[in-house]
Amino acid sequence: QWLPSTGLNNATIANPQLILTNTSGQLQMQSYEVITTLGNCSVRDTVNVMVETMPVATFEVPNGQCLNGNSFSFSAQGNYDSDATYSWEFESSTSVQQSSLSAPSGIAYNQAGVYSVRLRVNTWGCSSPEFVDSIEVYAMPQAQFAANVLEGCPPLTPIFNNTSQGNGPLSFLWDMGDGHQYSQLNPQHSFESPGQHNVSLTVTSAEGCSTRYDAHALVNVYPVPTAGFTINPQTLGTAHPLASVHDNSIGATYWEYNLGDGTAQTVPNFTHNYLFAGEYRITQVVTNDLGCKDYAEYQLKVEEEMTFYLPNAFTPNEDGDNEIFKCYGLNINEFRMEIYDRWGELVYLSRDIDEGWNGRLFNSMEQPVSQMDVYAVVVYVRDTQDPKIRRIDHRVTLVK
Repeated sequence: QWLPSTGLNNATIANPQLILTNTSGQLQMQSYEVITTLGNCSVRDTVNVMVETMPVATFEVPNGQCLNGNSFSFSAQGNYDSDATYSWEFESSTSVQQSSLSAPSGIAYNQAGVYSVRLRVNTWGCSSPEFVDSIEVYAMPQAQFAANVLEGCPPLTPIFNNTSQGNGPLSFLWDMGDGHQYSQLNPQHSFESPGQHNVSLTVTSAEGCSTRYDAHALVNVYPVPTAGFTINPQTLGTAHPLASVHDNSIGATYWEYNLGDGTAQTVPNFTHNYLFAGEYRITQVVTNDLGCKDYAEYQLKVEEEMTFYLPNAFTPNEDGDNEIFKCYGLNINEFRMEIYDRWGELVYLSRDIDEGWNGRLFNSMEQPVSQMDVYAVVVYVRDTQDPKIRRIDHRVTLVK
């Protein structure tokens, strides 16, 4: 008879089988008393059984990683002796499928997915139950895009079509290669600077996995001519309304001018006569061989300018030809004319430019025509643009 019967398959036979489990983490002793009886005689003995603790294996599951550049590290934990041996098993899609290290590292997976990791610990001749957990390798998003217009004159505004794919909500970072970035799904951007522009798109998944697509020299912005011209003189008068236009543009092969008075020119340099006073907006449009344009403008002012003319002689002899001496002019705001004979006597005075001297004293028909001589003429005028009064001294010959 075996006492107690704990763990025994049969407590009444001489050689029973014993199975004990120790999960306490410490060495345990179990005592058994065996009683042998023959007739009325009995003999007793005691057996002490030492039971090592059952090793327990665990490990902390590392956080999931993105497929690109993934590298997992593991560290065995649990309850076991320091001289324990380890048995790790990884699935076939890893760089290392088995390991006997306590802390294997550099475990890389070549495909996205969820993978089991198994660990057993062996110590005191006992093998721990297999501990199984799983890690996750996140799929990489696929970055891809196209654009509808890839070359042309600035501002060049392609419409981008984002065809990227990935799991869950995706975030985007566009780099247009000219200092501008966008986070929209399909941004619209205007390229202003001539030349080739690299465009890149970085796509990031909800797990933080990023893929970048670079399109080198995707956008080609054509060069633009530089418009420019000069007007000489910069301000015109109605007396001399001829403007000289000189082209200063760069890189142009075709010119078009709108001269602001309903006329146009298509040559780079020319002259133009403005018929009326006023302000004229002159516009130059230049185009290069690629069809790119530039514009320049100039506001030209044509001012009313006083013109003044005095004849040198007149013949008041009643033949109907050249009978009156008078002034001729335009844009005169104020007028006064005085005529003196050689002795300084005033013979005529007028404040109306349209009236002239008929050769008689103060134009009186009762007076005879003055003698043939040279007469002094003094004219005071003020034009429409200048507030100052101008004096003009002249000589006129009366011829009979």
